[in-house]
Amino acid sequence: MKKLKVFPKVFLQIFSILIILILFIHLMIFLLFPRIYIESRKSHIVEKSDEIARNLNGRDIKFIEETLDFYSKNSDIGVFIKTDNDNNSLPIKNTKIDLNSSSNSLIIEDRMIELNTGEKLSIQFVSTTDINKEAKKLSFKFLPYSLIISLILSIGISIVYAKLMKKEEIIKLERLKYDFFRGASHELKTPLASLKIILENMQYNIGKYKDRDFYIGECIGIVDKLSHNVSQILLISKLENLKNDQENINIATVLKGIMEQYSVLIRNKNIKFSNNLDDEELCIGKSGLNIVLSNLINNAVNYSDNDGVINVGSRDGWFYLENSCDSEINIDNLFEMKFDLNKKNSNGMGLYIVSRILSNYGIEYRIEKSDIGFVFLIKL
Repeated sequence: MKKLKVFPKVFLQIFSILIILILFIHLMIFLLFPRIYIESRKSHIVEKSDEIARNLNGRDIKFIEETLDFYSKNSDIGVFIKTDNDNNSLPIKNTKIDLNSSSNSLIIEDRMIELNTGEKLSIQFVSTTDINKEAKKLSFKFLPYSLIISLILSIGISIVYAKLMKKEEIIKLERLKYDFFRGASHELKTPLASLKIILENMQYNIGKYKDRDFYIGECIGIVDKLSHNVSQILLISKLENLKNDQENINIATVLKGIMEQYSVLIRNKNIKFSNNLDDEELCIGKSGLNIVLSNLINNAVNYSDNDGVINVGSRDGWFYLENSCDSEINIDNLFEMKFDLNKKNSNGMGLYIVSRILSNYGIEYRIEKSDIGFVFLIKL
């Protein structure tokens, strides 16, 4: 799975949260709407009933009938004159009601008015509504606006957050670059100075440096180490390009070629190598996997003492590389970008490079202590 950049990642997170929140609010409205709507509707009908009854009080019967008929046709509230013969009946045929719906609500209000003749007249106000239909209507009415607002908010917040994150990342990278080149220049300068001293003493045949054959070998060893670390430095500058080229790659196949390169070192230190891989695959770029495995094997060989152990395999969905080493090694500092050519067991830049590559591909990894040393784990 390709790793998303800061802006689209933040946008999707915020937009998803807002969408879930909006849908939850609309669901709550749909569930709570009937009770709230009925109370609101009842208050409205009571108010209208009082107003109409007050205005019709003292009028003649013809005016009242015409007014009630006109109001009923142009309003969602039906108003009827109640006679003595239909105290328990309701003129359904004139009531706006959906007989096929099971969620109808009926509100009835009775008012007593006095005609101009002094006779009493009972007026009945009737209102029916489909609660579920009204709830859906209200939800769908405001849902588009809610989605648009959430989209605008998501974009706005994502832009601001992405800029802040990018700014922090740039500052962090600049600081890291400064610390790296300061440390790298110092560590490269020391062996170069040593190399110069050895060559000058060889040039003038001073003391033990007369044994040129021996010290030429020493010089070649220093140059080889310098060459390796310069290559690592150049590789670090290209790490950002190692991404977006994922494919499912068989780990055992790649590891076989790498182990051939380290076979001499493993034999010289009498290290026992155990490969328990079958057909496990990792979704990563081929170049990236080569560099990762090569650096892991290199560190495992360097950390292991003579007669040490290196185990490779998979368990519970994780690839692991375990090696024996000094138990006093602080694994919390293994990913730091530092190296020292004068230290036998310096971790160099290897694990830093490994961590950067795996992070570029969005692959989970961790390092843990084990019974024999420590184990590096990569999520398959």
